[in-house]
Amino acid sequence: MRLTFLLLLAGVGAASEHTDAGYDLQFTSNAKPVSDCFDAPSLPPVFQGKSYMLQGVGLFDFLGSNFTMLLDGFGKLYKFDFGDEKICFHAEMLMSKFYNNSLTEKKVAPGFLFAAMEPPRAQCPLLKPMCNANAPNDNDYVLTLKIGDKHFLTTDDPVMLEYDPEEMVVEPWIFDDNNMDVGFSNLVSMGAAHTVPVPGSNGQKWIGVDINTPTVLFMEVPKLIVYSLDANTDLRKRHVIARMPLAKGFSPYIHAFGITENYALINLQPITMDMTMDVLHSGIMLPAVTDFDKSISSIRVIPLNGSAPMTFNLTEPLFSVHIVNSFENDTAVTFLFCNFKHSPFIDPLNTLKYRRNKTLRDRASNRATVVRVTMHIAGPLKGEVIVRQLTQNPQMTEFPAINPAFAGRHNCLFWAIEYWSDGLALGSQAIVRHDMCKGTSLRWHQDNVYVSEPSFVAQQNGTGVEDDGYIFFVGLHGDEGISRTHVLDASTMTEVMSLALPTFLPFTAHGTMT
Repeated sequence: MRLTFLLLLAGVGAASEHTDAGYDLQFTSNAKPVSDCFDAPSLPPVFQGKSYMLQGVGLFDFLGSNFTMLLDGFGKLYKFDFGDEKICFHAEMLMSKFYNNSLTEKKVAPGFLFAAMEPPRAQCPLLKPMCNANAPNDNDYVLTLKIGDKHFLTTDDPVMLEYDPEEMVVEPWIFDDNNMDVGFSNLVSMGAAHTVPVPGSNGQKWIGVDINTPTVLFMEVPKLIVYSLDANTDLRKRHVIARMPLAKGFSPYIHAFGITENYALINLQPITMDMTMDVLHSGIMLPAVTDFDKSISSIRVIPLNGSAPMTFNLTEPLFSVHIVNSFENDTAVTFLFCNFKHSPFIDPLNTLKYRRNKTLRDRASNRATVVRVTMHIAGPLKGEVIVRQLTQNPQMTEFPAINPAFAGRHNCLFWAIEYWSDGLALGSQAIVRHDMCKGTSLRWHQDNVYVSEPSFVAQQNGTGVEDDGYIFFVGLHGDEGISRTHVLDASTMTEVMSLALPTFLPFTAHGTMT
């Protein structure tokens, strides 16, 4: 019998003992393809005609070789098509060149990984010393974007895959970079996975970020490039909005950034990607992620009209990954995001050794909270920056979602995954609804259920109220050894429907509702 908790609190309820049954299924390989339809009589009508695309890791090992980092495994694609009281579920491995090359070679093919495999891969051959840097590096399972009539898969580099969600197949997507002017020595570039639409553009204008990193053999400095894509024109052309030189040796890791109607907001945290020749040769990126001078800690406010960027220096570093929302008024821009104590990309919790060890994972302390950063761009407070923490540890708040109609607008509500929900166990997970205006929270929780990123679906012909809709997510039910879809009332957090799937979904990243 499953026990469901709904808690209306400013903090959290009394702790319960979690056995973490089935927790390791999140890190267990499952390449099984699925294509089937199921009756869903309780599915709200507003879902009819929509699709939900979710990605994650399908294989954590391959022909006797084991990935050691959570994010390194081969990607897998999932799609949920919603009909009239019916849900069709599809699952396929991401047939990237990285995966296809590995199938052909019968070993994990060249390409960048965060950490070495067990046993380690063979080094690049003498005559191809840059085999990892020159590999496709297209394991793009992080996020699906729908720009115009095209779908793309992305990760934290400029490589994008064009994605056909009907057939669940991918093709390389090559940008025309004639106007990017990246420089001769930029062998490697990084990019934010979260290319985002400009609020108020009806999904027609999108903003992306690229970091061009010169190799150590040249004297160029890294460049931060902010560019736009226009859904109405050739999507292969990236239009540069800003090209900013950075400090020598400073190539920041930017996974996501804030966007308002007129500004891009980029948190520069004191972590750099030091792409040495050893890193390029080995293909192992973790040694490249190193601390940088804390004085670099700042937020760049970049006007989308191409005028001069503004820099707001921070007294203490903020380590952001995912964004809640951003908005502006005449005198200030506000940036809400999940903030870690230090960079999560070099945190031991990202190793499968830690994830699979209950003692190690439960005592991990680098737990994100949501912060609100207000930067005054005009008026009597011009130049001031105010940081306020909105959620608290020992819980961790990540993978936030909002009502899309409030993107770029002042909002009170967001929904997110809450880890350590009982304050004790990472495996104690909830979907939480935070009201930042009232300082209250509602939680949906079931013991031994490990949840995916929530997605908001607005009520059809609704009131326009911020929580008038539903929350959709997938939960891995450890006691049953399968995953289920869940739909909650976004206002009350009560469950509207749950549907058992014929398999389990291991670790998942982001989902996109279209």
